[in-house]
Amino acid sequence: MRLNLPKLLVTSLVLCVLALPTCAAPPDDDLLLQKAQGTWEEQKGERRLVITIKGSERTSSTYSGDKLLRRYTSQLTITTTEKLAILSYRDMHLIEGEGPKSIKGPFSFILKFRDEKSRDGTVMKRMILAGGLFRDDETSPRLRQFHKIAQPANE
Repeated sequence: MRLNLPKLLVTSLVLCVLALPTCAAPPDDDLLLQKAQGTWEEQKGERRLVITIKGSERTSSTYSGDKLLRRYTSQLTITTTEKLAILSYRDMHLIEGEGPKSIKGPFSFILKFRDEKSRDGTVMKRMILAGGLFRDDETSPRLRQFHKIAQPANE
């Protein structure tokens, strides 16, 4: 059997070039997870939801005014597709307050981060979550907007 070396080299080169975008792509999942680290808040009237993300653990605290209603911990993942970032959390466990002791999930949201500049020049970091859009979702579509209130301790 005789090898056609030029054809083999060209085929190998084409395969390498086709593989470059996937091999050279930045680690979007890790980069977005890093961006999500810290404490985020959403307030609607008297209700306030505070989410703290540390590593892949998510702690969510729901308040009415200053009174803590419930606090859950859960596992968080962020995955990316070609055009979307998806934040999911699962295995919620009640650690304080009243509510179901555990909720399996997963709960998934389309994720977007945005920096908004105020009139005084300060930048507010926003995390925008669009949920209720996936095939298995049992809730109505909803849009949640959080602003960052604290950086992780190591920043």
